[in-house]
Amino acid sequence: MIEGKDLMVFWKLNGEFKAIALATNCRFTVKRESIESTSKSSGDARDFIPTTMSWSVTSDNIVTEENRNLLYELFLTGGYVTIAFALDFGCDKPWQPNGSKIEGTAFIQSLDENAPDGGLATHSIVFQGSGKPKINFKVSGGFSDGFSDGFEIGYTDEE
Repeated sequence: MIEGKDLMVFWKLNGEFKAIALATNCRFTVKRESIESTSKSSGDARDFIPTTMSWSVTSDNIVTEENRNLLYELFLTGGYVTIAFALDFGCDKPWQPNGSKIEGTAFIQSLDENAPDGGLATHSIVFQGSGKPKINFKVSGGFSDGFSDGFEIGYTDEE
């Protein structure tokens, strides 16, 4: 099982991944559009053809001055950043992805700040992915299907 505290959002700053500080929640969303292809011969069920996919990452964080400045700079310039939705445990450097990750290029689609009276300021950031994400999962453990030494599911556009 993966605990929520071990799955985090990272962004690449100055060539190195860094966790987005003080996260309270994060989400990876992927979806695929479809075209209906129902015909007279489909019977009583509709048919669909999968088409384009899209993905996004949302991170909810306690506001820090450093994060806030970086986020607004990135949002206002419309710049792209490499982000990763990844496991944090089992790596040599703390607060670094350990290799099991979903990584891609994204821009900030929305930035929502909340400042409750008597509470900590928070923000919710939605990174909209551009292009296909790279998926690299490394899993190990005693699987009954013969993968007891672990396996890797890897996707990349790079040859």
